[in-house]
Amino acid sequence: MIVKDILTTKRSCWLYLTILLLMLLGAGFRLIPLGHEAVDGDEMFSRRVALLPISPGYEKARDDLVHPPLYYLLLKAGISIWGADALGLRALSLLCGIASIGLIAILGRRLPDARWCGLLAAAGLAVGRYQVYYSQQARSYALYTMLVILLALWVEAISRRGHDPRFWIAGVFLMTLLVYTHYVGSLYVMATVLAVLACKLEPRTKVLTVASAAAAVLFFIPWLIAVAGVYERKHGVGENLGWQMLPSLNDLKSVWASAAGILDFRGATTVTFILILPLGISALVLVSKKQTLYRSPAVVALATMAVLPSLIIFLLSSPPFKLPLFGLRHLLPSTAILLLLCCYGLERLSQASARRAPLVAIGGAALLLTLGAVPTIMASRAGPTRIPYDMVEQRVEALERNGTQAFAASLYIEGEPVNFYCKSTCVQPLPKDQSVLPPRLLLLYRPVLTEEENSYRQLLQSGYADVGHAYYSDGIGDPWGTMVASLERRK
Repeated sequence: MIVKDILTTKRSCWLYLTILLLMLLGAGFRLIPLGHEAVDGDEMFSRRVALLPISPGYEKARDDLVHPPLYYLLLKAGISIWGADALGLRALSLLCGIASIGLIAILGRRLPDARWCGLLAAAGLAVGRYQVYYSQQARSYALYTMLVILLALWVEAISRRGHDPRFWIAGVFLMTLLVYTHYVGSLYVMATVLAVLACKLEPRTKVLTVASAAAAVLFFIPWLIAVAGVYERKHGVGENLGWQMLPSLNDLKSVWASAAGILDFRGATTVTFILILPLGISALVLVSKKQTLYRSPAVVALATMAVLPSLIIFLLSSPPFKLPLFGLRHLLPSTAILLLLCCYGLERLSQASARRAPLVAIGGAALLLTLGAVPTIMASRAGPTRIPYDMVEQRVEALERNGTQAFAASLYIEGEPVNFYCKSTCVQPLPKDQSVLPPRLLLLYRPVLTEEENSYRQLLQSGYADVGHAYYSDGIGDPWGTMVASLERRK
């Protein structure tokens, strides 16, 4: 008995040491390139809300309509500790992204007959391109993903210890945090409830799960009442998200394929999707063969969380509803959960392969890690994954010393990030009355947007000449890049 306890302790030590190393790996992927990643307009909005007193900040978050207020409150607390510079703004997201690596490893370890799938999923999360990207951004997505992983862990916990009242208090608290972080969090709560109801659990556990979700909804109602008037006044969220196009089936497939990474070649999304789909299905089928699926709440919860929110958001964004909701960032938790489900399917496949188990495990793990790591490495080698507004600021300041003023077609998108780096108002909004403009100016605009391109064309038609311009985009050629045009009025 003593020997068995010692061996168990040693295995636990090695497990947590491995998890720690994977978290350090994830920290490296996130921190090493961070100094070259400029802040963007959305991050500047987060900063502006967080720096306001609580009441005006609450009103600004409410009027924005895009996100509930919890992230901004946590960010406000965070920057009071570590400052409001670029690293301070992103510290909360960095911590949540790194924590998610450890949490998904622990969740994988607790799945039925699982040993190493959680570690493989943690490695994938550590190097995944989109997980890295959103862990570096001062927005709510990394926190949101971490809370969904915690919710999946909660399902596994109540399936074993549903009699403990502390778990139900924790469940209400966790679900409330989730819906106050992101509106789509409500769909993950719904997916959790459906998974518990579908499984063979004590009736008391099912009732308390529904009650926990209902309590979270009740706690969320005050915020819904607060934003209802704004929603009506703005005629929905189109003012903020109307730029998003209606999604296609390929967009839905891309969200799921991004769980393992999307390589940079024609048809990559389809190839990646075809590779990961059998692994997710294998997890469900092989669990059903050894023990009925409805006796495995954690596995069922992974399946519903991975698929259901994506499908619902896709349907709501498509005709006849046409709500501009679909986007990878809103469904980022699904990609992390689906990655774990695929890794679990790979482990169960290797267990079913008998003598070929090592080949299946090593080959499949190598393929999944390659799919995840290669796009991240390629993107980092190509340059910053964000538009380099710090470099734009250098150009603006250089010309400002010669008396050239800078204007932005969109102060929110192009102007505020540049002003952040120049630590003053070196970029002003483009006035509607062009007669007040100086004879020489810099114009910052996005050519991909017709409205901003028209601002540039109108200046040319009103007597300005383009004497030089430079285009700033990310390392992979994002078409939403910013043009900086030097204009002079003709004599």
